[in-house]
Amino acid sequence: MSRAWLHLTAPVLAAGMLAGLPSCSGKVEAASVPTVADPRLQAVLSYVAGQMKSCSIPGGAIAIVENGQFTESEGFGLEDVDGAAVSATTRFQTAGLSKVVLGATALSLVERGELDLSQPVTRYAPLTLAAGFDPSTITIQHLLTHTSGLPDTDTDDMSCGVGPGQLAAWFASQPAQPLWSPPGAVWDYSQRGYIAAGWAIEGATSGRFEDAVSQLVFVPAGMTTATYDASVVEAGDHALGHRLDSEGNTTQTYAPGQLDCEAFRAADGVYAGVDDFAQLAVTLYAGGGAMLQPASVKALETGQAVDQLYPGDQYTYGMYAHDGYRGQHILRTSGSLHGFRSSFWMVPDAQFAVVVFFDGDSPRSGCSTEDTAAFAVTTFLGLQDVPAPDWSTPPSTWAPYAGTYVDPYQLGTISVAFDGQSLTASTATAGPVQLQQQSATAFNAVFPAGTETITFAPDADGAPGWFVTRLGVGKRQ
Repeated sequence: MSRAWLHLTAPVLAAGMLAGLPSCSGKVEAASVPTVADPRLQAVLSYVAGQMKSCSIPGGAIAIVENGQFTESEGFGLEDVDGAAVSATTRFQTAGLSKVVLGATALSLVERGELDLSQPVTRYAPLTLAAGFDPSTITIQHLLTHTSGLPDTDTDDMSCGVGPGQLAAWFASQPAQPLWSPPGAVWDYSQRGYIAAGWAIEGATSGRFEDAVSQLVFVPAGMTTATYDASVVEAGDHALGHRLDSEGNTTQTYAPGQLDCEAFRAADGVYAGVDDFAQLAVTLYAGGGAMLQPASVKALETGQAVDQLYPGDQYTYGMYAHDGYRGQHILRTSGSLHGFRSSFWMVPDAQFAVVVFFDGDSPRSGCSTEDTAAFAVTTFLGLQDVPAPDWSTPPSTWAPYAGTYVDPYQLGTISVAFDGQSLTASTATAGPVQLQQQSATAFNAVFPAGTETITFAPDADGAPGWFVTRLGVGKRQ
């Protein structure tokens, strides 16, 4: 994704970070999907077959939970262009799905009295910020709900040490960070926030966060193949990640451990098979089992912070709570990293869940695991083909978003203009760029190489007060 128009002062990734990674330029021919007895699963697999063919996805896997029980899983296609067939236990990089297991770990520690979400992160980890900013204003709750104000950081190509003390070392190696917004003021997705949460868990347990996750989530939830350890993945059944271009060519191939970093692990680093996350759903639907108490399960599934992406959309502890999919209350999370795609959708009222992994990441429309997850929910629950909600608002309501916003750390002065029909945004060095509405308060800025989401978050009086992106946050003047 190109973010150059906004990314004015952010640190540049180290030159040569990708040097030496294997790549190929040909298209991957996907294998056919299996034939199964369940006509609903067969319909989903047939849908996936179309995705694989049109998107050049080598392979993937899917798992289904119905009525709170793990019912079926299937692998399809190949682990690599010349690799073995994918099975339901083949490990994939799960990326953003890692956050829900860190959230569940934090809630388990709360039950044990070892972690207090209302306490500042500095109680557990010696986080420091740029001069003039007080890290003790950031609570663990802020970190887990993306409301800390900490700048985001790019985990795509991280490379650093792993092992005890490496989270502290990573934070020490980073330039002193300001807060883009006061803690609790806005929702802004922050990988750095989840890295800090992992560091806080280490402080609370006097051990590695990976060990806490394994003891408190992986083992009691029956996630038997889930791990952060790339060497374990490499030694077993695993897929390679394939980064694809718009023509379906593989431009980069990723093996386990090719890029590894303790900080990356905290935010995005779980490797797992689809069966693992199906077992997590079963455990949650059973009231938490040996993993969590029912009250903690409810907290994990309840919106904690309004994210401004869609009306009614909220973020929990690692998942999005959303009421807009064909009348269903959905809990969902997804990931895209190192040539992998992943999605985990839960429908609590039906005790249904679907887990989908791909070992190909394509920029084409319709190539996402989210499309498959949505199709599976519709097919298995027999949902009516109702029109998608219309979250747009008439241009006549957009005038309040116009104005000047200032981000002294990243974006500089941002001018948002309204001409009666459209909004545009510009900075001193880029724009104007037309904003295309996603929902009432969210807009997309479209560029040839990608799209950036911009949300207008309210101030204390409910008026548009913040221009929010993952690249920086501007306060209205």
